Amino acid sequence: GLSDYQASSPHLLSLSQDGLRAVGLWRDIYTLDWSDDDLLPVSRRPEILEDAVAFRISRDGSRIAFETAGGNIAWMDFNGDTAEVIGPGHYPSWRGDGQAIGYVSADGTSYRIHEPDRRATVSYRTAGGDLRHACLSWDGTSVAFLNGDGEHLILGYGRLVEGGQSGAALTHPAAD
Repeated sequence: GLSDYQASSPHLLSLSQDGLRAVGLWRDIYTLDWSDDDLLPVSRRPEILEDAVAFRISRDGSRIAFETAGGNIAWMDFNGDTAEVIGPGHYPSWRGDGQAIGYVSADGTSYRIHEPDRRATVSYRTAGGDLRHACLSWDGTSVAFLNGDGEHLILGYGRLVEGGQSGAALTHPAAD
């Protein structure tokens, strides 16, 4: 929607690993696809993403995970027009293979990993604190996040651990 020789920076942007697909927020959310060897990207404004407050494209560029204005985590195919809602949560991000979405539960008591193709979800207890802007590692074994005490923000990370008496948990290595 820009005139010739105009440029505009997005408020949010998520790129695929090869940089050929992106999801960006300007005034509206658009998908951009440079994979046709064209100088200009093919852009779409999917209605399903209109109320998204956070989004991430998968590493291979085939899927988009997002948080709706109503606080649900959902995902869709890159060129799709429908989405599958996973459930309440915040801060979606993809595992490197694009086969799992990690997100913080709506009440903040767990970190969840959902596998869309299997329709399976595993919950990991958190060790307290408010996980903000959490991001699942590419190998799916840990999470980076911001944690706040009301006055300061702290960058942290934790490992996703299954089993034991306490079940699955997100542990903070510094506390191990």
